[in-house]
Amino acid sequence: MLTPFVDLKTLKSSIMMFLALMSLSPVLRTLTAATSSDSIWALAAILFIINALLADYTATNPEDPHEG
Repeated sequence: MLTPFVDLKTLKSSIMMFLALMSLSPVLRTLTAATSSDSIWALAAILFIINALLADYTATNPEDPHEG
């Protein structure tokens, strides 16, 4: 079970994150206002292709638990 100190620390951290996001909200709104949806779709497609090309999709062989 969590101690009261950990609960208080978690609550404080959550409140600080909430306040930081609320204070940055107007700035982020004005920065993204000029971005068109076409730009977002193009960026998403490019990032998806880069991720698909560069990610390591090699399969690994797990240790066989039945081997001794």
